[in-house]
Amino acid sequence: LGMLTFVLSNFEMNIKAVSTTRDVVGITIGIAASLMLIISLVWSAWRVMKIEDTLNGVMLETAKTTALVFIILLGAAMLTASFRAFGGEELVRNFLNSLPGGFWTQFVIVMGVIFILGFFLDFIEIAVVVVPIVSPILLSDPSANITAVWLGVMIGLNIQTSFLTPPFGFALFYLRGVAPASVKTLQMYKGVIAFISLQLLALFIVGIYPPLVNYLPNRVSFLSETAPPPRNPKLQACLASFVEQSLAEDGGATLAAIETAKSLDLSMLPKSIASDLTKGFNGATSAISGLAEMTVTQQAVAEAAPDRSEE
Repeated sequence: LGMLTFVLSNFEMNIKAVSTTRDVVGITIGIAASLMLIISLVWSAWRVMKIEDTLNGVMLETAKTTALVFIILLGAAMLTASFRAFGGEELVRNFLNSLPGGFWTQFVIVMGVIFILGFFLDFIEIAVVVVPIVSPILLSDPSANITAVWLGVMIGLNIQTSFLTPPFGFALFYLRGVAPASVKTLQMYKGVIAFISLQLLALFIVGIYPPLVNYLPNRVSFLSETAPPPRNPKLQACLASFVEQSLAEDGGATLAAIETAKSLDLSMLPKSIASDLTKGFNGATSAISGLAEMTVTQQAVAEAAPDRSEE
């Protein structure tokens, strides 16, 4: 590679443009370097596959690791599904909602539980078992006005401490493997306190100043302010309530206007624009109909809830 780089930088490598002996020498050196590179690649591949049997060992270890991760994911999915099927998620939601202080009390408790679990569980177990249970509960409160990106980063920073917290921190195992015998395990445990404190400080800073997390996603995303996932959940909830109330009070005027627009002759427009308009009109009609059905369902649930609680 070094020889090829030297030749390409100092010689004219276009055969049709060869005009001097120097150019011929450069092309000759380039051909020789290319042949050497091809031979070395072929020899390396042959050695890996046939002589040292490295590829076979790497593939086996990769398959084992991948199978282990997928078994963990499968077991976690089964556990989470069973937990929800037996009402565990409702118990957690009721417990968190019964706490004074609103969202931030719930958030602090969840972060504390994840931090404590990091002492005993791997980050994979926490991510696939605990997070799917608590995240929907925390994100369901629009008054908190948080984004899913911010919550994910906060949980990720918290889980990051599990690499350092004894007794099962991965980083501690790695350090124990390379450290001399004179360095005691207890000394390692004491040494990571400063690093854990720095991570908790970063967690606190991101928690009190969410723009550190939300700034870049808001700039690179092409979604609107109210498109899912909402950047501003409180605004999303207010707009949804306003639209629902407006449609309920207009006496069907909006739906009638859409039906009138659907009857317009769009043949004068380009086919792509006419198709987009037709799809938009049909989608608006379906959305309004679905919203009306959702409102009726919510009213039925609200009316049935007191009777269920009395039972």
